[in-house]
Amino acid sequence: INKTLEQLILLEIQKELLNTLTPFNKLAYKSEITLGLRAFQLLDESTSLHFLSEFEKPASIIFQSSDLMSELLYIYYEKESYDKCLEITDKILKILEHNPEKNAAQIALAYDDIGQIFRKKKEYKKAIEFHNKSLEINKKNGVTQQAIILNYYNIGTSYEFLREEDLAMTYFKKSLEIQIKTLGLMHPEITYPYVSIAYILYGKGRLDEALELFQMSAEIIEKNNVFDTSTPYKQGLFNCYYKIGSIFEKKAEFSKAIKFYKLTLTYNEKRLGTENQEIADSNKKIAELQKKCGEFEESIISFNKCLQITKSLHGNEHRKLIPIFFEIGTCLKKLSHYDLAIEAFLNGYKIEKKGGFAFNIAFCLEAKELYIEAYNYYLTSAEIRKNDPLADKSQKMESINNCKRLALKLGRKDELPEWMNED
Repeated sequence: INKTLEQLILLEIQKELLNTLTPFNKLAYKSEITLGLRAFQLLDESTSLHFLSEFEKPASIIFQSSDLMSELLYIYYEKESYDKCLEITDKILKILEHNPEKNAAQIALAYDDIGQIFRKKKEYKKAIEFHNKSLEINKKNGVTQQAIILNYYNIGTSYEFLREEDLAMTYFKKSLEIQIKTLGLMHPEITYPYVSIAYILYGKGRLDEALELFQMSAEIIEKNNVFDTSTPYKQGLFNCYYKIGSIFEKKAEFSKAIKFYKLTLTYNEKRLGTENQEIADSNKKIAELQKKCGEFEESIISFNKCLQITKSLHGNEHRKLIPIFFEIGTCLKKLSHYDLAIEAFLNGYKIEKKGGFAFNIAFCLEAKELYIEAYNYYLTSAEIRKNDPLADKSQKMESINNCKRLALKLGRKDELPEWMNED
């Protein structure tokens, strides 16, 4: 916390200094250009906007330095101005190509940057073309293995976007092979290709293979403790947890799925806060699996968490509350807590008059031997379902048959509506 506060204080000092210097910055020297770029990154857009027009002047020294242009490229990339990024990379390449042998590594990096820009523009074939250009130069010039690893990974990612999963997996595996040789089996960097391969296997339905890779990735990050200090790795770890949970859910191993969904939920609560729709949905997911496991009390707790967040976000009468009230009522009914179940079903029924709510209220009233009240709700549920185009025949007959049964028990068969006797 102290370190973060220190950084925040420094950032405010930097902003104050840049605000003071900005009116006097003529952008005539490399140091002033660098300061201008820094200002553009840190200050509000209206304060720093004039720097952009200055950078665009043909005489600006920024276009004489590939390093300065790379900084400008990063700023435009962050602002998602991808056409402007392509213009800048073209200018960078023109400078570097004056001495192609000396600047080979930088040229390869520029091509790789262009590939990433085209990928952001969803022009994946062009992205692959430039990543391959970069790879060819890197292989020829014997650069660091890290550059080639990145090339393979970027090519794989582009093929994945093209839905050519087999080709994508080939390049991810090439990237992984070099990483294992250079970094070892337990380096956190190798989790990137592991996870990318795992996602493809998951999409192909090869769940056991995907599960193994997600688990390996999670184990590597945990053992390196990088999730405590590195946000990308932390996000990666909890993405793995979520997919592990998802695979266990698909395999109907619900208790294991719940464990990993809970780990993901804990992380997201710290990241997003508790008053968030994603957190509400996660609690609902966990509650549904707890219900499938027969853990009705735990399920009610999770559904109630979802309920409270949803109320906080959308109010007490929003339609999003309807299925939550129904699920809570169903769990309470399973536990024979009929009074509480009736309360939950009634809360949902007040928002929307649905046949399912009326039927379940009737069921609980009958369990409490309140037969007249139960008959009235069975009758109501039958009438609602009769006019509901979404209710299937079995639901309609369920309400009608229970209504007839109680009518017979209460000696009220003659009171049944004519349409019900016809059915």
